[in-house]
Amino acid sequence: MIPEDIKALTGVRLFAALWVVLYHFRDGLKPIAIVEPFMPLINDGYLAVPMFFILSGFILSHTYFPHYSLKSHPKFVYRRLARLWPVHMASLIALMMYIGVMVVHSGHFEDDGHTFAMAHVPGELVMVRSWFSKDLVWNYPAWSIHAEWFAYLFLFPVACLLFRTIQKRWILLLIASALLAEHTFLPIAQLPGMCAEVLFLFLTGSALYRLRI
Repeated sequence: MIPEDIKALTGVRLFAALWVVLYHFRDGLKPIAIVEPFMPLINDGYLAVPMFFILSGFILSHTYFPHYSLKSHPKFVYRRLARLWPVHMASLIALMMYIGVMVVHSGHFEDDGHTFAMAHVPGELVMVRSWFSKDLVWNYPAWSIHAEWFAYLFLFPVACLLFRTIQKRWILLLIASALLAEHTFLPIAQLPGMCAEVLFLFLTGSALYRLRI
């Protein structure tokens, strides 16, 4: 049985997706007069990524908690891989094709020798490079995909074991608040890789789902 879709979250995800897209194109939008009043909001578009991580924990818990078990984890991972990897791969191929066209057209492509180094490609293909590195290379926003993949593999079973049996709302509220505080105040930027960016937020989303029901 497929859990009922939470329609209100569809609008939230649409807004967050548009917000982060506008953020990445902010430099090109600045000269447009009609956009100028909205630039302070657009410049904060990076905040949509934490929102996505919380939504991810919430929605996956809503979808899978009722019938998930550690025994079924490989099946869960396969389903998430089937949703995530094709889009990631298509984006990477499109970027490679664009660079190829630029090289053919102009004879070179401006790079510092690191941003588009082929040595980074294997880690990009298996979505683990950002687990160990903070470098923004190749498809820059894909670091969040690497972080999501980490959450699917390791955080979701932890969330299920921690939250699925908790019945008292005050405990769930306390846990969610503590997780948000840890994300805000702990020096996660000093940790290697980008997985710390998703760690507390994904678990927060899962705790909020349990609080909702």
